[in-house]
Amino acid sequence: TRVHPGYRVLIMIGAVHVYDVWRDVGKNWHSLVVWLLDINDADVNAVSSFGNTLQYASSVDILTALMDRGADLTLPNSDGRTPLITHAHRGRVYLVARLLQEPRGRATVNVQERYGYTALHWTSMNCWPKTTIPIFRLLLQAGAMPGLTNTRGDTALDLLREFDPTQNDAITLLEEYASAKKDAEKASLLVKGRRL
Repeated sequence: TRVHPGYRVLIMIGAVHVYDVWRDVGKNWHSLVVWLLDINDADVNAVSSFGNTLQYASSVDILTALMDRGADLTLPNSDGRTPLITHAHRGRVYLVARLLQEPRGRATVNVQERYGYTALHWTSMNCWPKTTIPIFRLLLQAGAMPGLTNTRGDTALDLLREFDPTQNDAITLLEEYASAKKDAEKASLLVKGRRL
């Protein structure tokens, strides 16, 4: 197969610059990236000059191809955010769901970035209100702990109330889940014979 000279450079240097070029290529680039991964035997954990890996790309095809090739889903970017945190913050329900299908992705559900924010925290501050509840549900079902606090002492619920107090259903969901979690923890302690 004859390869365009520009793509040949990408193939020679691997995934490092594929992410950088993605910003310029725009949509429909995922087929090119998957193809490059296949023919280049690229390092699926290579880091771009912006501190990201391809796991941050907004394509299920690319994410699946990377996961199939053993990509590390726990690698933080230069800001300390995991792919799960980034996709949750950007309201990408389909990518959050795909990441959480894998044990490696679920393992990052309570990872805190450098300021203590988890995927649940970042979802509370996202700009996509229509995706907040679906992402909350996915994260909570995967074991997200709503009581975790960031370095300021804020929980995800605190941030949701601060950034978008009009999301009553999302606030109720987090309140109910946090309350149920506390009740379950108390019951567990009583069963073990401990005093509260």
